[in-house]
Amino acid sequence: MGRRATKPAVTPSEPVVGSWELPEGWEWQRLDDAAPINPRRPLDDLADDDEITFVPMASVEAESGRIDVSTTRPAKLVRQGFTRFAPGDVIFAKITPCMENGKIAVVPEIPHGLGCGSTEFHVLAARTVLPKYLYYWVSQRSFRETAEFNMAGTAGQKRVPSAFMRESVIPVPPITTQERIVARIDELFAELDDAGEAMARAGEDLGVWRKTLMKAAVTGELTANWRANNPMIETGADLLARILIDRRTDSKNARKTYKEPLPPRESLIGLPDHWAVATLEQLTSKIVDGTHHTPTYVDDGVPFLSVKDIRQGVLFFDSCRHISLEEHNTLSKRCRPEKGDLLVTKSGTIGRTAVIATDQPFSLFVSVALLKPASDEISGDWLEFAFHYWFRTADVAQDVKGTAIKNLHLEDFREIIVPLPPKEEQEAIMAEFKSLGSQSPADDIEEVGSSCELLRQSILAAAFRGDLV
Repeated sequence: MGRRATKPAVTPSEPVVGSWELPEGWEWQRLDDAAPINPRRPLDDLADDDEITFVPMASVEAESGRIDVSTTRPAKLVRQGFTRFAPGDVIFAKITPCMENGKIAVVPEIPHGLGCGSTEFHVLAARTVLPKYLYYWVSQRSFRETAEFNMAGTAGQKRVPSAFMRESVIPVPPITTQERIVARIDELFAELDDAGEAMARAGEDLGVWRKTLMKAAVTGELTANWRANNPMIETGADLLARILIDRRTDSKNARKTYKEPLPPRESLIGLPDHWAVATLEQLTSKIVDGTHHTPTYVDDGVPFLSVKDIRQGVLFFDSCRHISLEEHNTLSKRCRPEKGDLLVTKSGTIGRTAVIATDQPFSLFVSVALLKPASDEISGDWLEFAFHYWFRTADVAQDVKGTAIKNLHLEDFREIIVPLPPKEEQEAIMAEFKSLGSQSPADDIEEVGSSCELLRQSILAAAFRGDLV
């Protein structure tokens, strides 16, 4: 190994990306020296009616480097107020969240050798570095995380300053070395893309597997052998009758006005003889949504959950907002989430579910519905299971209302018809489903996806340390 060049001294205020020693023949350069930031690109040689390439932010795909240059505008409409670029330039989204999402691309060959686009791009004109080499450097997550830390502006309108881009540094090897590095990165990324496509196909197979398994479970096929080996103690109809009697009795003891829950308007065919059908309203003591008013948020208080905080059957408290205890107590008079209740997102992204598995107090926004099991003999897990079967098999589109934002109304939940096996068979179904479901490749698929992204970042880090050549 030859002599290695060290990174030049920097002032404490200079953003530093990389502080390692470089191989012999490499050097650290200011990004503005390697690729001048936002160079002037005059349109003086173009006639007003010349059609030139126009790239809005939406034409640059996140993370992939793909760019759509098919849109054009007359030169007279873009002479003022737009970013200008040429083939070989790297355009880098500077505004949040586009920058964090990786909207970065190398400009390909375009008519007139000049194009315009969103003012929310920084333009990097490659000088001592190859465009693709430059693209890979600024697309690293480490570079973007440092850029994010140095953003300026107000929330929702933060941007990466030009000064940060100019004063950042980039390791610059000889051009022939850059060519080998780019070729090697392209080769390794192509292999990862192949793995990603295989993962996507596996994900599709997994979806079919789960749908088939759920259908077998909810129609009784999954527990056919269990029924043959276990004598029937009661029927689903017996269970439903007992639940309804208990609800009436509790209402009388509490001196409440009792309203009989809506019965099914139709039956479900193909169920075992001793199963019953019921509506979600019959199986729940309450179906309610969160507050219809935007609360006052505080820095430290009671968690306030919305659709984004319910993912893959789990509640995520680390990303939610908070409200005061006093406001939470007020909201809880109408909607109090408790352990064992089922949550269902009903606005925007509908159909996400989670059974509450914590005693942590929290409140909900209107976009989330709360379903309380009517009895200890009906679990939130079974309600979740039955809801998902309905959601995947019914014509949900007819039950989704709204225009800009789609909704399921509370009345829609009450009328949902679900199968009801006896208590013991419910438990057998859930145990069998979880057992077979655990044999699916779901965890492996998720792990492969995470590993591919980590490998991409590791490949880029190795490349810029000189370990790929």
